[in-house]
Amino acid sequence: GFGAIIIHNDNSTNTKYIVDGQQRCVTSTIFLRCVQLAYLDLYDKYNNMSAKEKADDISVIAIGRPNDIHLTLQSADADYFYNEIVMGTPTYKPSKQSQKCMYNAFNYFKQIINNGIKSRLGFDSKKDYLDSLYNAFMLRFDIIEIGASTIEEAYTLFETTNARGKSLTPGDLIKNTIFKKSKLEQGIVQQKWSNMC
Repeated sequence: GFGAIIIHNDNSTNTKYIVDGQQRCVTSTIFLRCVQLAYLDLYDKYNNMSAKEKADDISVIAIGRPNDIHLTLQSADADYFYNEIVMGTPTYKPSKQSQKCMYNAFNYFKQIINNGIKSRLGFDSKKDYLDSLYNAFMLRFDIIEIGASTIEEAYTLFETTNARGKSLTPGDLIKNTIFKKSKLEQGIVQQKWSNMC
């Protein structure tokens, strides 16, 4: 399964912040964007509306539309993620490590999907392949959302759930403590943390 995602529900801004599970969410969005682009390529090649409709479904259900994106990043990666992944395709290889990871994931998924499409003949076979990828992702993953009404509660949940699985590094514990104790807006804390790393 997909596992648990720990969320801080900020009722004052009506926003959900992911405390644990960001990488899974970003990687999932990249994968779905690659599937979406493959549907759009099929539509362009075969002019078959069913491929366009599937691409639109991915926007509505999983990714969002230009003014209503389902997942945004609060760090220095926000613009790259939005412009080069969610709304476009990577046009350059970035120098920042976290953006390189997104770039590499995008190209990895795109290559796997394109190879699968190329190995099939005709629109129906190609679309069935994409449908199987999309349906496997959307129907076979279970996500457990653990919500917390305060940021302190969210980080305590993070420490508790991670203490039972993979060991946290000293850096994880320091970061968690800083985020939990900070009275600043979480976006500011994230930016300051990113600048240090």
